[in-house]
Amino acid sequence: MNAALKFVERHLANHGVEHVLNLARDQDATACWVALAIDHLAKCPVLGNVTGGLSGPAIKPVGLRMVYEIYASGIKIPIIGCGGISNYKDVLEYILAGASAVEIGTALYENGPQVIEQINNDLNAFLAKEGPSDITMLRGKAHKEG
Repeated sequence: MNAALKFVERHLANHGVEHVLNLARDQDATACWVALAIDHLAKCPVLGNVTGGLSGPAIKPVGLRMVYEIYASGIKIPIIGCGGISNYKDVLEYILAGASAVEIGTALYENGPQVIEQINNDLNAFLAKEGPSDITMLRGKAHKEG
């Protein structure tokens, strides 16, 4: 996997790409993430397309693993963590795994834009109490130094 990531990084960088969204998009990964939700009152699928991609808290462990592996590969462009981020602890886990930034989707949909402010306030309170003052200092700290 490391050689493949290096190849991707080199070719993306040659085309001006500056970020990598972490969640796997290969056929094997996405095939197992096709999901279905049914409205029990309407007695039909929630999505007009019937199925859709699995998202939210269910994919957080996969997202974290992907960030961890991509960071460990030594890739030099920023990694954007996504999948199941709904509070400041989730943000911290992704940063510790190696993400430079995170994407918040399902929590925003479910809780509205105020969830961003809540996460930011809670994250700042945590950092003020536990440190460091600069969150970038936590990037990749879950990796054992070899």
